[in-house]
Amino acid sequence: MTEKLATNIAMVVKAARSRRKSVIGVSLSFYVFILFHSCSHVNSFPQPLWTVAAKRNTVWSINGELR
Repeated sequence: MTEKLATNIAMVVKAARSRRKSVIGVSLSFYVFILFHSCSHVNSFPQPLWTVAAKRNTVWSINGELR
């Protein structure tokens, strides 16, 4: 009877350890997904206004050279 109880306890401990590893793995995967998703939006932000204004206010001469 004690062998069966010891085996049962060992199986429960192994299952708990496996669940813990699974939860940590899923949490890490979700964290990495969110991190890459948020970092991909960095390049999609609109340009700052001074950059747009600087491009708009460049003066071009008649022959197409930048003055």
